[in-house]
Amino acid sequence: MKTIEQIREEIAQNWVEKHFSIPQRDFMIDLLMALKPSYCFETGFCTGSSSATISAACSPTKLISVSLADNNIEVAKKLEKQYAFGLIQGDSTAVLTPEFFEKEYPEGIDFFHVDGGHEYNVALSDLENAFPYMNEGSIMLVDDYHSKMCPLESVDRAVDDFVAKNNLNMERVNTEDGKGMAVIRL
Repeated sequence: MKTIEQIREEIAQNWVEKHFSIPQRDFMIDLLMALKPSYCFETGFCTGSSSATISAACSPTKLISVSLADNNIEVAKKLEKQYAFGLIQGDSTAVLTPEFFEKEYPEGIDFFHVDGGHEYNVALSDLENAFPYMNEGSIMLVDDYHSKMCPLESVDRAVDDFVAKNNLNMERVNTEDGKGMAVIRL
């Protein structure tokens, strides 16, 4: 098992601090080390820092990131060579179909990092579309939930509506740098 320092060194090779902060990285490392997920999924690739964190922290059997643009294709190519990672360029509201999940995640999903579109309907769609494929004991981690650094009322509302509709428990997390996240444990 890797130490936290080994994981941080591994992530540093593919790290671009921009939208995903060091405190978020450290929170995610702790969460993933405790959960030990095999099947991970993510919406929103941006710089690839969160994908690098997921890959290094738990070495999942599978991690796919769906993103509108190939913002940092160099990092994506490194991750594809180093880990069981794949980047799909496309709109998550079109990509995340039952056929997609049945083909790519027949074993279900253990960890879902939601950081794609920040419009209400996109964030809600990502959560609703993946929810039926989440395994028991899995986690949905939603970035930008009640964030002090970059408040996004549309994401806040999407998470609140999703949690209420499905009668789920959620923990609100704010890192010391003001980034907010929702941790939904299933």
